[in-house]
Amino acid sequence: MKIAHVRADAINAPVDFRIAGVRRESQRAACRFGIGTDSGGPGHGPAWIAVEEAIGAIVAGIAAPA
Repeated sequence: MKIAHVRADAINAPVDFRIAGVRRESQRAACRFGIGTDSGGPGHGPAWIAVEEAIGAIVAGIAAPA
């Protein structure tokens, strides 16, 4: 079985919340990645690291087919 394709999607979602009556704004960042094989087997998973674009590039660069 060989890796046929890799996909990495950067996700950045705004989050609003209140603490002690004070409104705060923040963001939650992640990278969702998927890998497909030449035999049709899929795989996917999250990477919860603050720099989602960097993780996407790393996943695509390391796991991409040669």
